[in-house]
Amino acid sequence: MGAIINANIFGELAVLVSQLSIKSTDFQQKLTQVNTTIKNLKLPPELENKVRDFIITNQSSLESQEELKRFMNLLSPSIKAQVLNHEFYDIVKQQDVFGFDERVTASVLDKISLSLYKPD
Repeated sequence: MGAIINANIFGELAVLVSQLSIKSTDFQQKLTQVNTTIKNLKLPPELENKVRDFIITNQSSLESQEELKRFMNLLSPSIKAQVLNHEFYDIVKQQDVFGFDERVTASVLDKISLSLYKPD
């Protein structure tokens, strides 16, 4: 029984390591593309550094946005609406401009989409 548990643990670890390796390789390819484009555009060194720093520091945010987008695309419209309602109902309801009317709140929630943005 212990051997089965050990095999399962090592199998899970192998999957995790391979997923990390794939993400690392993807990021390295993106960084190579960025470096090539920077050289082709002949950007000044200061701007080159800003671009590289931005890409490197924002990579996790970009991955999170892509994961969120994939997640939302997996959902049916009704479940997606429930997720958005869960995330934004209280915020929309607190806005005086909507006059505390449930119909207006529902209408606003129908128009909302979920996106992650990092400040510039």
